This record gives sequence, C-alpha cells and structure tokens, in this order.
Amino acid sequence: MKRLLVIASIVFLSGCMYAMTPKEVVDKGPLSTYTSSKSSGDIVKCIAPKWEETKDFGILPIVSARETESGHRVIFYVADDVKYVVDIDNNSSGSRTKLYVGRTSSYGGDKRIKDVSDCQ
Repeated sequence: MKRLLVIASIVFLSGCMYAMTPKEVVDKGPLSTYTSSKSSGDIVKCIAPKWEETKDFGILPIVSARETESGHRVIFYVADDVKYVVDIDNNSSGSRTKLYVGRTSSYGGDKRIKDVSDCQ
C-alpha cells in the first residue's frame, strides 16, 4: 500500500512540474477561431458560468475572467495548470474569439470546446 501511495505521489508531483502558463498555451496557437455578433462581455457571461460548473477528474476548476484592452480573457485552471484560454476581442461587427488548449485529457475537453462554440 505504501508503495502505491509513493508512486501516486510521484505521478501527481511530476504533473505539477510541467504545468503550463497562459502564455505557453497561447503560444501554441489557437485550436479554433469564431466570429460573433455578440460583444466580448456577453460571451464571457456565457462561457464562465458553464466552465465553473465543470469538474476535471472530480476537481473543481478555477475560472478566471478579466477585461483586456480589446475585450476579455477567460482562463480555465486545474491544479495550477492552464487547460484552456479564450481571448475575445471586440470589433465593429461584434467580436472574434480564439480558443487555445493546453495539455488536457479528452475527458470533458470536448464539452468545454462545445461551450465556447455554443456561446457565440
């Protein structure tokens, strides 16, 4: 039993050592880009509550939403690791949304991507 606990601890800690920052996730380039007639504020009001209610392997995420110079940014963290970043920039016809994805499992990922798409 002790051996299993030690192995689980090592696996958990090695995952923490490779946590991604928002910049690292964004530097990978967007997975998807959307255009919408909605403002960035309206899109954030749609995405953030959906993501706050989504667990990742039983762990509640931290969802950060803030204003930027051109719109808004939403970040989805799990255990100090950035999993998703959404940049929403206002423009004359509404907004443009870019979805960036860090290291994620396929579990639950599709739902979060669908949430971004559905909120456009």
